[in-house]
Amino acid sequence: MRVPVTFIVRNEKILFGSLVFITFLIAYLQVLKLNLGIITAYGADFFAPIVLYYFARKNIGIFALFRKDPLPASVTFLLILGACIAWETRQFINPVTGVFDLYDILTYAFSLSICYLLDKYISNLLTEQNC
Repeated sequence: MRVPVTFIVRNEKILFGSLVFITFLIAYLQVLKLNLGIITAYGADFFAPIVLYYFARKNIGIFALFRKDPLPASVTFLLILGACIAWETRQFINPVTGVFDLYDILTYAFSLSICYLLDKYISNLLTEQNC
Protein backbone atom coordinates (compact mmCIF):
# COMPACT_ATOMS: atom_id res chain seq x y z
CA MET A 1 0.00 0.00 0.00
CA ARG A 2 2.86 2.38 0.62
CA VAL A 3 4.33 1.91 -2.85
CA PRO A 4 1.66 3.97 -4.70
CA VAL A 5 1.98 6.80 -2.18
CA THR A 6 5.76 6.77 -2.49
CA PHE A 7 5.42 6.80 -6.28
CA ILE A 8 3.00 9.73 -6.20
CA VAL A 9 5.08 11.77 -3.77
CA ARG A 10 8.34 11.03 -5.57
CA ASN A 11 6.92 11.79 -9.04
CA GLU A 12 4.61 14.61 -8.03
CA LYS A 13 6.06 17.20 -10.41
CA ILE A 14 5.96 14.81 -13.37
CA LEU A 15 2.35 13.87 -12.63
CA PHE A 16 1.36 17.52 -12.22
CA GLY A 17 3.16 18.52 -15.41
CA SER A 18 1.28 15.79 -17.24
CA LEU A 19 -2.04 17.08 -15.90
CA VAL A 20 -1.23 20.63 -17.01
CA PHE A 21 -0.18 19.38 -20.45
CA ILE A 22 -3.37 17.34 -20.86
CA THR A 23 -5.51 20.29 -19.75
CA PHE A 24 -3.89 22.67 -22.24
CA LEU A 25 -3.99 20.08 -25.02
CA ILE A 26 -7.72 19.59 -24.52
CA ALA A 27 -8.26 23.35 -24.38
CA TYR A 28 -6.32 23.72 -27.64
CA LEU A 29 -8.45 21.02 -29.29
CA GLN A 30 -11.54 22.92 -28.15
CA VAL A 31 -10.20 26.16 -29.63
CA LEU A 32 -9.70 24.32 -32.93
CA LYS A 33 -13.39 23.33 -32.70
CA LEU A 34 -12.52 19.64 -33.04
CA ASN A 35 -15.27 17.31 -31.90
CA LEU A 36 -13.63 14.35 -30.18
CA GLY A 37 -16.65 13.37 -28.16
CA ILE A 38 -16.27 13.21 -24.41
CA ILE A 39 -12.61 14.31 -24.60
CA THR A 40 -13.37 17.78 -25.95
CA ALA A 41 -16.82 18.00 -24.33
CA TYR A 42 -15.75 17.31 -20.74
CA GLY A 43 -11.99 16.77 -20.71
CA ALA A 44 -11.07 20.30 -19.63
CA ASP A 45 -13.96 20.28 -17.16
CA PHE A 46 -12.38 17.21 -15.59
CA PHE A 47 -8.70 18.18 -15.60
CA ALA A 48 -8.79 21.97 -14.97
CA PRO A 49 -10.30 21.67 -11.46
CA ILE A 50 -7.62 19.11 -10.60
CA VAL A 51 -4.92 21.61 -11.58
CA LEU A 52 -6.62 24.36 -9.55
CA TYR A 53 -6.95 22.02 -6.55
CA TYR A 54 -3.23 21.23 -6.77
CA PHE A 55 -2.35 24.94 -6.98
CA ALA A 56 -4.44 25.69 -3.91
CA ARG A 57 -3.12 22.79 -1.83
CA LYS A 58 0.50 23.55 -2.72
CA ASN A 59 -0.06 27.29 -2.30
CA ILE A 60 1.14 28.09 -5.83
CA GLY A 61 0.30 31.07 -7.98
CA ILE A 62 -2.50 33.42 -7.02
CA PHE A 63 -3.27 31.35 -3.92
CA ALA A 64 0.13 32.26 -2.48
CA LEU A 65 -0.76 35.96 -2.67
CA PHE A 66 -3.56 35.56 -0.14
CA ARG A 67 -2.21 33.01 2.33
CA LYS A 68 1.09 31.87 3.76
CA ASP A 69 -0.15 28.36 4.49
CA PRO A 70 -2.07 26.09 2.12
CA LEU A 71 -5.80 25.81 2.56
CA PRO A 72 -7.15 22.67 4.27
CA ALA A 73 -8.40 19.96 1.90
CA SER A 74 -12.09 20.50 2.67
CA VAL A 75 -11.86 24.28 2.21
CA THR A 76 -9.93 23.80 -1.03
CA PHE A 77 -12.57 21.40 -2.31
CA LEU A 78 -15.41 23.83 -1.56
CA LEU A 79 -13.54 26.90 -2.85
CA ILE A 80 -12.62 25.35 -6.20
CA LEU A 81 -16.06 23.75 -6.64
CA GLY A 82 -17.71 27.10 -5.87
CA ALA A 83 -15.49 28.86 -8.40
CA CYS A 84 -16.29 26.23 -11.04
CA ILE A 85 -20.03 26.53 -10.38
CA ALA A 86 -19.75 30.32 -10.60
CA TRP A 87 -17.93 29.94 -13.93
CA GLU A 88 -20.67 27.70 -15.29
CA THR A 89 -23.44 29.95 -13.93
CA ARG A 90 -21.83 32.89 -15.72
CA GLN A 91 -22.41 30.99 -18.96
CA PHE A 92 -26.08 30.60 -18.05
CA ILE A 93 -26.45 34.32 -17.37
CA ASN A 94 -24.42 35.40 -20.42
CA PRO A 95 -24.73 32.67 -23.09
CA VAL A 96 -22.55 34.66 -25.52
CA THR A 97 -19.44 33.53 -23.60
CA GLY A 98 -20.33 29.84 -23.47
CA VAL A 99 -23.03 27.22 -23.07
CA PHE A 100 -24.42 26.30 -19.67
CA ASP A 101 -24.27 22.54 -19.10
CA LEU A 102 -25.31 20.86 -15.87
CA TYR A 103 -23.03 17.92 -16.73
CA ASP A 104 -20.07 20.31 -16.52
CA ILE A 105 -20.92 20.96 -12.87
CA LEU A 106 -21.20 17.21 -12.24
CA THR A 107 -17.82 16.72 -13.92
CA TYR A 108 -16.27 19.42 -11.71
CA ALA A 109 -17.71 17.77 -8.60
CA PHE A 110 -16.52 14.32 -9.70
CA SER A 111 -12.93 15.38 -10.43
CA LEU A 112 -12.68 17.43 -7.23
CA SER A 113 -14.10 14.54 -5.19
CA ILE A 114 -11.32 12.32 -6.54
CA CYS A 115 -8.76 14.99 -5.58
CA TYR A 116 -10.18 15.38 -2.09
CA LEU A 117 -10.36 11.64 -1.39
CA LEU A 118 -6.87 11.02 -2.76
CA ASP A 119 -5.54 14.00 -0.80
CA LYS A 120 -7.03 12.72 2.47
CA TYR A 121 -5.82 9.17 1.78
CA ILE A 122 -2.24 10.25 1.05
CA SER A 123 -2.21 12.65 4.02
CA ASN A 124 -3.34 9.88 6.36
CA LEU A 125 -0.73 7.44 5.05
CA LEU A 126 2.04 10.02 5.30
CA THR A 127 0.95 10.82 8.87
CA GLU A 128 1.06 7.11 9.74
CA GLN A 129 4.55 6.79 8.24
CA ASN A 130 5.84 9.73 10.29
CA CYS A 131 4.46 8.39 13.59
